[in-house]
Amino acid sequence: MSRRVGVQRAVLVAFGLVAALAVLEVAARLATVTEDGREHLFGTELLPRVPLTGEQRTWLSLGAADFPYYVPDPELGWTIKPNGRIWDDRQVANADGLRAPRELPDAKPAGVRRVLLAGDSFTHGDEIAFEDTWGNRLEEELGPGWEVWNGAVSGYGTDQAVLRWRKLAPRVEPDVAVLGIYREDLLRNLGIFRPVKHPGTGFPFSKPRFVREGDADGGRLRLANSPVVPPEEVPATLEHFADSMLRELDDLWRPELFAKPWWYASRLARYFASRAMLEDERARREALIAAGGEATRTTAAIVKQFAADANVSGATPLVVLLPDTNDLEAYGSGGSPPLAPLAELLAVAGVPVIDVGPALRAELEPDEPASALFTRVDATGHPNARASGVIAREVARAIAP
Repeated sequence: MSRRVGVQRAVLVAFGLVAALAVLEVAARLATVTEDGREHLFGTELLPRVPLTGEQRTWLSLGAADFPYYVPDPELGWTIKPNGRIWDDRQVANADGLRAPRELPDAKPAGVRRVLLAGDSFTHGDEIAFEDTWGNRLEEELGPGWEVWNGAVSGYGTDQAVLRWRKLAPRVEPDVAVLGIYREDLLRNLGIFRPVKHPGTGFPFSKPRFVREGDADGGRLRLANSPVVPPEEVPATLEHFADSMLRELDDLWRPELFAKPWWYASRLARYFASRAMLEDERARREALIAAGGEATRTTAAIVKQFAADANVSGATPLVVLLPDTNDLEAYGSGGSPPLAPLAELLAVAGVPVIDVGPALRAELEPDEPASALFTRVDATGHPNARASGVIAREVARAIAP
């Protein structure tokens, strides 16, 4: 074969490769789904991330009167609006912002023992009616002479839940303080901007956080970003977050997820780079909640402070670990539940804690998927009415054996 023929073949091969890549590039662009500024290809989020979507910017521009249920709060980030209503009145708050269809009396009735719940959406009871929440079921389980008041708020980290409990406790006068914890709370406790943790969140606000200083046992907690960045300042702060001193308070912030290198001009390059970087981010976050991880150690310190606060107020503390669909699978596969490291730290510290995972797993028939106990098939669902009954039973046994 002459040199000329060899060169021609090499050129043809190169041309074929370029043409194939061009076709794939066009196909990738056609297959890309864009929704409110965020792009996905074959189920993968395409980087770079946008600091805020258009819908989130709209939320941040609203006044307090425009929110039907959740409202911005300078101390908590956001909270429940007094007398708020949402989801066709499936979620109703009373005048104190507690999830309840009844009002809290001005004076605690004689002989009544009260439970005050704190936590996130898994304790608040998202997506289900009040009657089906485990807070309401808990009151039924405990029986006459008991009242259960639900102070949990959707999207909260453990830090926000504890801060709200402090605000509500003098009003409710609880005898028992119950703190619900779901795995994602551990990561939320490391950040001050919810969109950094949850890019598509419906709560695009800033939040306070406790910064752990020193070791887990002898250290102390410092409350940071309090008051929080006001809603109207969130867009500009996030757009220039890499240059802000606040970035040091958000352990979940990774500038490379928001960077836009020149080679992102190729949709295919973005796709493969996004898959690799997001997998690395997933592994990094798993390490944060593993034994010895910063998310677990910080959460343990926050919970210990919660228990101390409850004891000082005269309430008995109780921590409830709540699994999601994926977590619940671990209880049946012989794997270690994600919150096991946190449970171990709390047990060593003497904090009363119950994990309702085993009871929920036992509720399932042999051929039933874990999703049968949640509002949705995927891992974003919340405990449904059936799960609420199991959780309430377990918590009631812990409160009044």
